[in-house]
Amino acid sequence: MEHLVRKLLFTMAVITVIVSQKSCLNDVTSASGGGREGEVVVVLDEKFQDSKAGNYIDTVLRAPFYGLPQYEPLFKLYVIPWNAFSNTFKSFRNIVKVRISSSVAENKVTVKRAGMQTVFHFKAKNESEFVKLLMKNKQQLVSLLNYSEKEYAKYKIKRGVDKNLRTKILNTHQIKTTFPDGYTMRLDTTNFVWLSYETNQLSSGIFIYYFDYEDSATFTKEYLLYKRDSLLKKYVQGPLADKKETYMTTEYNYIPPKFTELMVEKKYYTETRGLWTVVNDFMGGPFLQVAYLDQGRNRVVVFDGYVYHPSGNKRKYVRHLEAMAYMMELPKTAENGE
Repeated sequence: MEHLVRKLLFTMAVITVIVSQKSCLNDVTSASGGGREGEVVVVLDEKFQDSKAGNYIDTVLRAPFYGLPQYEPLFKLYVIPWNAFSNTFKSFRNIVKVRISSSVAENKVTVKRAGMQTVFHFKAKNESEFVKLLMKNKQQLVSLLNYSEKEYAKYKIKRGVDKNLRTKILNTHQIKTTFPDGYTMRLDTTNFVWLSYETNQLSSGIFIYYFDYEDSATFTKEYLLYKRDSLLKKYVQGPLADKKETYMTTEYNYIPPKFTELMVEKKYYTETRGLWTVVNDFMGGPFLQVAYLDQGRNRVVVFDGYVYHPSGNKRKYVRHLEAMAYMMELPKTAENGE
């Protein structure tokens, strides 16, 4: 187990960058809610908006959000010129400012954060230098904006937490969760919990399950998806189960599941994104699986969320699942759930 943890220490770099930005920001407007979820203001002179600079910004920030059945961009962009950068836009949570001018003394990018606001400021002598700067820093840009969105989703979730669900899951399974009001318990067995939020247009569900940690092979894409599929086949039947064999499973062909290993705050976890489907039915949508190592109990704990929203966009709901997944805690001893 120690070897498993050690081999992933290098992946803390992005998280370290994200956390380190918090301490160096004194001159950014503190925004608590400017802009809706997933929105980014890009400040860029009009003459560059339809040229190389604007095209590369689109490539990075409007790239596909992975694991959705239809295209949705990572972010919705409002691209405005500098003379339109009013106080309304300055209050947005996510801002990318781009200054391209021969008067720029040095090609550089600065990142500032305050409250829930994140501001990137690119300065470049010409378009070619800006593109180089953007592509060199695109991982940090996307990672930090994604982090900002996750923190905002956490903020919204915490405004109305279902304490009864938290207490029940904590007392029964020794897992501390944070779910907003509206989720109901659909199934609670020895090592498998199913909760869902239902409306006429949307079904958002969460599975929490756990099993013994055996060795480093436990935390592989193949094993975790095998456990996922076997448990869903056992517990999550399709709506026509009274007529034929039908159950939820992982979709492997349309979009292959994407598997990532990470270390966050010295804790190891894996993240898998992809699509779910229903055998012998026509239902499907995105899922997010986050697996934790509960070292004190020698078990693997999995948060596995899904979205069914056939008539609308799904990105926002996946980000809410992501926020809830990373709010889950594994207490050393039982707590009172408050």
